[in-house]
Amino acid sequence: MTAKVFATEAVYSLPEFEQRALAIAEALRERGVSDGTRVMLKAGNSAAMSGPSSP
Repeated sequence: MTAKVFATEAVYSLPEFEQRALAIAEALRERGVSDGTRVMLKAGNSAAMSGPSSP
């Protein structure tokens, strides 16, 4: 099974997609965001924005 991200050419398997989402969650926790806190992410319409080298 795959997940198409942000209507781009990028296609990830579900485990890859989950790994990227968990990496974003971990980065938020490192910045003091706790469970239940609402956040807004502003990013370009690109799967590359979910990668580890993104600001």
